[in-house]
Amino acid sequence: MDLLILAIILGGITLDGCARLIIADFMHKPLWANSSNGQMILSISYFSCLPIMLIDGFCIASFKGVVIIFAGWLLMKLIINMIREGFSTEFRSNLPGIQFIFIGPIYLIFSIYIWIFS
Repeated sequence: MDLLILAIILGGITLDGCARLIIADFMHKPLWANSSNGQMILSISYFSCLPIMLIDGFCIASFKGVVIIFAGWLLMKLIINMIREGFSTEFRSNLPGIQFIFIGPIYLIFSIYIWIFS
């Protein structure tokens, strides 16, 4: 159960940061995200993050894990928005980049670990 919770938290934070970077305007994105390669990386990450979360859930706890991951992802969206409101306005504009750059690789390593050792 701990692995499912960790997959929900890491995947939800990564997916939220990626989604906010995709829809952000030019002034609220890091420089790498404004290039064509950055947009391609964000698009691939956005469209692959939820399926990776569901595969993680399946590897951990079969079909019950998939249902738990999907329901947890919906709840995590609400929790992330509530946490984001607590930060200052200056920091809030940088938060999606921080989410994607720091939490994304951790989630990728976690997913590979789950796929190999489960």
